[in-house]
Amino acid sequence: MKRNFLFAVLLFYSCSHNEDRKNSGTLVLRGNLTLPVSERTIVQTDAMFPFLHHDNLYLGFLNNGANEILIYDIDSANLDRRISLPTDGDLGVGTIKGFMIFQPDTIYITSRSRKHIYITDGAGRIIDKIFYANTIDGQPVEMAYYSRSDINTPLIRNNKKLYLTNYLFGNYNAINAEILNEHPVCVEVDEVTRNVRFMPMKFISDYWDKESHYEPSYIRIFNDKSFVYMWRYSDRILVTEDHVKIKEYKIRSQYFSDFGKIPPPDNIEANLRDLLASPCFFNITWDQYRSCYYVFAYPGQEVTNGMDLMNAWRYLNRFSVIVLNEDFNILSETMMPENTYYIQNYFVGKEGLYISKNNPNNPEYSDDELVFDIFLAEDLRK
Repeated sequence: MKRNFLFAVLLFYSCSHNEDRKNSGTLVLRGNLTLPVSERTIVQTDAMFPFLHHDNLYLGFLNNGANEILIYDIDSANLDRRISLPTDGDLGVGTIKGFMIFQPDTIYITSRSRKHIYITDGAGRIIDKIFYANTIDGQPVEMAYYSRSDINTPLIRNNKKLYLTNYLFGNYNAINAEILNEHPVCVEVDEVTRNVRFMPMKFISDYWDKESHYEPSYIRIFNDKSFVYMWRYSDRILVTEDHVKIKEYKIRSQYFSDFGKIPPPDNIEANLRDLLASPCFFNITWDQYRSCYYVFAYPGQEVTNGMDLMNAWRYLNRFSVIVLNEDFNILSETMMPENTYYIQNYFVGKEGLYISKNNPNNPEYSDDELVFDIFLAEDLRK
């Protein structure tokens, strides 16, 4: 009898332990955050970054409607200050395309139309600017619009050097795979010498073939040690510290097995239809508090007649979140509820992964506030 009881206990432990391993990393809703906005604030943004100051978490939010950066105190859920920046004149920074805050009194700004990185103080006054139109060996840097500091391509600062993405510019139909494969993906700007150079790493190989002409966009983040690159229509994640030695990891989703076929764009409508129907890995972000990654995966959707294609592409109806450990092993994948979240707006804080609910297709949508749900991966909570 005792032997049977012991066997039952061991069996229960084994099943429970296996179930715990199976569920490790599952994304769960922890809470929510609501932040106030003014009438002139657009609640969707291209650039939104958290930063710490005296152990308090703050969020910088680019208000695309007013050329201003809003600084929120996350702990109190209040607006801390509003930094308005002129576009023109000696004090102007142009139209802000992105920014990064490394310290509360030091803000780096990328402009939509100017090949400058503007450095301002906490009030928005320019204290320095760095010109990056050409590399040290005379090669032109692509359009400033693409050397931006967006949520998924943030401006990175490491050892007094700045790193910008180097998106391909021009008519994609006039560019072949050979040109694409030789395109450098990163621009390095030395803050001290002001020298600019392309890093050795090139565009991912085999991205274009005879049947598919995928949009040549990529995501690039930094995990405090390495640069992490992910292409939307590729199952490879590339990781490098120096853009010379590169490690490669595979990524997959349980909701799709391939990316479909996207021919060279014939017109905007046809291209949008192809984009909507084609699955992709949309974004990736690093959680420094729990040493894991979150990948936003779009499974594609059926495209119907009469559909507002532009609206559907901007506000994707559904996506999943894949949790990877620090070695890029998949822990879990969670499909988010349909027409609820805005895939473009998210950030990581001490409490977890914050995902915006400011999707106009959400029945609870309001443009009077910024609303986030906060998620945590089970067994990774700290």
